[in-house]
Amino acid sequence: GGERWFQANYNLSHLQSELTRKTASGSHEFKCGVSYAPFRTVFDTKILDRLFSGGEITDIFDSGTRLTATRAYYDSTSYYDFLFVSDRWQVLSRLMLESGLRYDYSDLNRRSKLSPRLAIVYGLTGDLALRVSSGYFYQMPEIQDFIPAYGGNEQLDYRLAKHYILGMEQEFPYNLRMKLEAYYKDYDNLISIDPATRQKTNQGDGNSQGVELFLEKQIYRKVFGWMSYTYSISRRQEYRDKKMYPFEHDRT
Repeated sequence: GGERWFQANYNLSHLQSELTRKTASGSHEFKCGVSYAPFRTVFDTKILDRLFSGGEITDIFDSGTRLTATRAYYDSTSYYDFLFVSDRWQVLSRLMLESGLRYDYSDLNRRSKLSPRLAIVYGLTGDLALRVSSGYFYQMPEIQDFIPAYGGNEQLDYRLAKHYILGMEQEFPYNLRMKLEAYYKDYDNLISIDPATRQKTNQGDGNSQGVELFLEKQIYRKVFGWMSYTYSISRRQEYRDKKMYPFEHDRT
């Protein structure tokens, strides 16, 4: 064990463009977009571990504990980009189909992913609609998760969340809108620690389920106010462990 101090500097630029087009009949609305984000990351890490872990002896405390210090320096220029296409199809007067596909790539792990997404919206009345949706959502690990000197692994894969959502949307007088959703999310490739090597891996998984209430009010022209409340239960498995544990943000 030991204590760690690190300084991280990020230099990020982001280029993104989107295009939206409707068909002449108005039944389809197509949207596409592309993003390119090059960034430079510098980690300057000073690691203090107990003697015999390597490095130089730097201090002897009054307690007699002797520590060693090693330094890990990481400087990398990488990029992350994605592109997407989507379509909103007004199938019938009360039925709408929303579909989309997203492509992600990063040279941090030199891997690419395709994320399909689909939603069906059915208008029960003029002001009330039922919505069912599902989709894949990938997320890159944090930069430090790739750095071997920081316990990272350069071969880490994207984390995956599979969303399944059932919801309703209600329009009220006085420009008030309410959305109520029940959801279930299945997580794969979560980052966990191999107890044998102390290296980060993608051997964790988990799930979360809950409900969310969202209220939005148009106050004046383009001025909106909103509030939301979410109740959720999230659990995960660690490295090849069959037991389920609450996520850190769910622990009390």
